[in-house]
Amino acid sequence: MNELVKVYSYRRSGTNLLCGLLYINYYPGEEMWSGEDRHPNKIFIDDEGLTGKRNKWGSLFGSHRSVLPGNIDNAIYIYRDVDSTCESYYRYLKGLGNIQTLKFTDWRDGLFIREEIKRHHNTFLKSGIYAVKMEDLINKPIYELGKIEDHFGLYRKDPLKLLERRVGWFPK
Repeated sequence: MNELVKVYSYRRSGTNLLCGLLYINYYPGEEMWSGEDRHPNKIFIDDEGLTGKRNKWGSLFGSHRSVLPGNIDNAIYIYRDVDSTCESYYRYLKGLGNIQTLKFTDWRDGLFIREEIKRHHNTFLKSGIYAVKMEDLINKPIYELGKIEDHFGLYRKDPLKLLERRVGWFPK
């Protein structure tokens, strides 16, 4: 059995993409459910296309907070282009019906969070934590997963699998 690797990120930066890939390749079938999410307007979609109120690979999730984990040896930070993160976060909040709380009318109005995202990235990237860029994981998944496998000494008994659909939390 592989030692648990925790995934840290800013919101909407590929967290469930990475957690899903880790789960299906290195922890398949293990019980890693999160607690039930109580937000009435969102649902979790897993690698099999099943939906629910719980995250199938919740134990792999570290945090979205800007506080470093106590031990970065078994942690990965996934990050994404700042503007793409802003746009994705806007669409997500709009889908949940929470857009008024941020006074967005367009995703570019949310660029004030750019500095927050940059600070979050800098906190983690300067720490020496193992990091992967979401765009690299999408464009070269086998290469990036191979690097992750080597770095953490992860073992898999089956050939490398890729996700066949988008996964994660989505507005209903």
